[in-house]
Amino acid sequence: MPRIQVRMPGHDSERSLGHLAVAWIEHLCRHGFGTIRGQRIVLDQDFYDFIVDAYCLEPAGRRMYDTCVLSRPKGTAKSELAGFIVLFDAMGPSRFAGWAKGGETFDQHGFHYVYRPGEPMGRLLQDPFVRLLATEEGQTGNTFRNVRSNLEDAEAPLSGVHGVDSGITRALLPNGGEVRPSTSGAASKDGGLETMAVADETHLYITAETREMFSTVDQNLPKRKADEPWMLATTTMYGDGEKSVAENQHKLALAILAGRVKNPRILFDHLEGPALANLGDEVALLAALREAYADREWIDYERYVGRANDPTKDPQKFRRLNLNQQSAAATAFVTANQIGAIQLVDGQPVPPLAKGDVITIGFDFAPGNLVERTKKKLLRIPDATAMVACRLSDMTLHPLGIWEATERAAQEGWNPPMVAIEAVLHESFKKYTVVGMFADPSHIEGYLDKWTARYHGQLKVIASTGRPMYRYMSGKSAARSGKDVEALYEAIATETVHLAESADMVRHFLAARRSTNQWGMALFKRTADSVEKIDAAVASVLAYACAVTAKNKGLGERRRTGIPRRLY
Repeated sequence: MPRIQVRMPGHDSERSLGHLAVAWIEHLCRHGFGTIRGQRIVLDQDFYDFIVDAYCLEPAGRRMYDTCVLSRPKGTAKSELAGFIVLFDAMGPSRFAGWAKGGETFDQHGFHYVYRPGEPMGRLLQDPFVRLLATEEGQTGNTFRNVRSNLEDAEAPLSGVHGVDSGITRALLPNGGEVRPSTSGAASKDGGLETMAVADETHLYITAETREMFSTVDQNLPKRKADEPWMLATTTMYGDGEKSVAENQHKLALAILAGRVKNPRILFDHLEGPALANLGDEVALLAALREAYADREWIDYERYVGRANDPTKDPQKFRRLNLNQQSAAATAFVTANQIGAIQLVDGQPVPPLAKGDVITIGFDFAPGNLVERTKKKLLRIPDATAMVACRLSDMTLHPLGIWEATERAAQEGWNPPMVAIEAVLHESFKKYTVVGMFADPSHIEGYLDKWTARYHGQLKVIASTGRPMYRYMSGKSAARSGKDVEALYEAIATETVHLAESADMVRHFLAARRSTNQWGMALFKRTADSVEKIDAAVASVLAYACAVTAKNKGLGERRRTGIPRRLY
């Protein structure tokens, strides 16, 4: 998943103050530090596009996004970009002032801009207050350093602006404005004044204090409604399981894309390199780095290639920081890199299921809320129910259906939609050649017995005599279940099984954790009360176990003579 972009419906890059913002930044801002300090700014296309997206407007002229998230690899100059955006938002024409007829101009500090017909015009904020979130006392970060450089260096155009007073702890701006770095204590004391907030490197927001600081500022932002306050968050890929702000925002973005959550006015832009099974392939790694860094020419790609193959370096850390890929937990059932590898067959996406395909089905059912809601007790979010097919001809896994409760639905009382689930099952038996179905019978025995009575004549693979669909995942069957889990784990590692494109399937696989005990391998959630789902991974274990049994019986194989294949 090299690119994840979440935008609001109606997003229109032409209806944006971002074009004005880029012109203002390139004319009035300078690089803040390093060998290029003081040099003029020329934003590359990647950053240009992000600024345009961040300043998109609704048809009525209000900001479209309350939160904008930029996720790029380490060393992409995200913090410097944030500094430029801060300067524009606080000192430039960053809010809507009407639609141009064409030919209107904006002039400020030697900057001259001519509006095109239909383009939004900008105005200055009165008493802007930009808060830069600091992760620890005394830490201001590269964002504020870049702001200070532009306000203090004699060669920088903004340094000569009347009313600017920049210091170590804050920068006072004309017309009563201010840019101030703040720790968690300060953010909670005088919250609600912000016109903009910046949370830089949110993958580092892993402590209770930093997460609370972010939450406090985020909740206070709407207080200056007329000034349309917003949050800019920059990050590199987070460490899995650290519960950072970056991890929470990334999972929110995936939930929005999957249609499980309505977009809460967030812009999310994540870029990573393509999945690589082997970092030692220097040609492929170089291409992956260029993709992750948006082909920026000032990046020393050869040096990064060398670091990736340094045996003293952690390859998972390299993938996370330099390819911007999700790193795997030590107990992960599958890594994001492995998922990327098995989603391709000979470099192409897995073909979808076609009518008549020989398949097996895995089914993992989870009950909904079995107790009534009371005023004193809110209902937990139930696990998901998942139905997965494994096509025998190429051993590929395909989701037939995944049913999950939203948080709101769970609190109102939710149960799996059995009418819809049965409809998918019956359609699958009708459309495909189903030779076997394994299901964990817990909480679903009655339905399995009913389905067995209807389809037993079609089942060429059975889980047990008399109960062909029953495949227990625990209890006395723990040893067999452990072998089933281990079989899929090894198939993924050796790329002898493949996965059809499905954001929900990927999410479930990446949430799954593994452990090894006396019975073999077991799947589990990160924590018992985790809201993350793994049920599609469990259903895949069942579908794959059934498919292996079918293959061992010679089912679903094509005859080499070209004679139409026999199923059994």
